[in-house]
Amino acid sequence: MKRTVLLIVAVLLVSFLDAQTDRGQDTNKVNVGEVRSVLEEARGWVNKGGGEWISGENKIPYVIKQKSAEKISEKALSKRESRQIKKQLKARKNSRELGKRNFIQLEMIDISVNKQAFQGLIIKKEKGEYEFPLIKEGFSKYKFLEYYVFRSEKLNQILPNPLVFNKPYVVDLKVFTKGEISYYESKDIKTIIQGKVKESLYKRNLKSFNPGNLLMALYPVVQDGNKYMRFNFIRTYNKYYINRSYYKEENLEQLFDSYYYETEFERFKDFIGTPNISLQYADEEPETFKGYCKLGINQYQYGDYYNSLANLNKALRMNPQYDDYLLYAHRGNVKFKLGDNYGALEDYNRALEYKPAGEENRNKWLQCYYNRGVVKFHLGDVNDACADWKKAYEKGFDRASNLLKKHCQ
Repeated sequence: MKRTVLLIVAVLLVSFLDAQTDRGQDTNKVNVGEVRSVLEEARGWVNKGGGEWISGENKIPYVIKQKSAEKISEKALSKRESRQIKKQLKARKNSRELGKRNFIQLEMIDISVNKQAFQGLIIKKEKGEYEFPLIKEGFSKYKFLEYYVFRSEKLNQILPNPLVFNKPYVVDLKVFTKGEISYYESKDIKTIIQGKVKESLYKRNLKSFNPGNLLMALYPVVQDGNKYMRFNFIRTYNKYYINRSYYKEENLEQLFDSYYYETEFERFKDFIGTPNISLQYADEEPETFKGYCKLGINQYQYGDYYNSLANLNKALRMNPQYDDYLLYAHRGNVKFKLGDNYGALEDYNRALEYKPAGEENRNKWLQCYYNRGVVKFHLGDVNDACADWKKAYEKGFDRASNLLKKHCQ
């Protein structure tokens, strides 16, 4: 596995830190954070007609329309016409295997724009193209992603409180900017997104500027005592007269009549998370343990690893008896990013000594097993890495299953 794939480290949230106040505007300040949550599993369902639904893992399967199926019948067409239609369907086989819509994984990142909190939704997927499009020959797949940047408060609309189950709704993300990246594995995604956001800051005052938009159709349901979230992405434009039909209550059920994705509700809830209201850097040197904690964690989120390490070290020197896993887990992440694998291993070991008492932070603490396994893998200790990933998975950290399948057979 490539290093970039193994370095997916979700940002640990520090709930005890107070939000900073905005101390002025920097019109060019854009910070793009680390991936803080990932959704890798959802089943796509499509209505085949006649009450029959079919599904695919992480994709909406293509369905051959009834009319096309009837035309293939020898009773409806001559053999020559039937062969032509069969040839056309065969030529589309490769693209149909990708699904009408598919994703490899969805990612959520924190972004700060002029000290205002934004989110980045990244949809990683596979696309395909023909070397010879007219004759549908030479099909090849490639990695592709879409990203959408929107204000963090929209997360509270995606998962409102209270949430009503078995009732669909639509959230307009009012996208600040969006973009696409082909062959993203070989590119610096964060830098590209940062550049696009800065470009949009200059263009927003132009009357012709319309970055496009994304609506999320959502349908929390309860089936056989289990909770699920059904969802669809609706790619559209930022114009009310175009989108108004989606908001009408009488139309909401229809958004899920043809196709949708479905995943466990808790998994979706963990992916969406809550708005990160503590994104901005401090404008002055902090004086307290909390201040250095907050500054160091913010700097980690935005890739300022050297300064992050310095400030986390200052925080721990001020409170050497600190007995919570959070700062050690963060410092382990920073050291790993800086290539200090043994230092990271030491911090993850320390973090795992401080198991949280309640269930609220248990999954974040379990990620230390996952991260420690990644470090051990990079140190060449595959057996111990697999042992950590297995322990994380058995204790409930589902994401570890991917690395177990790829490296621990």
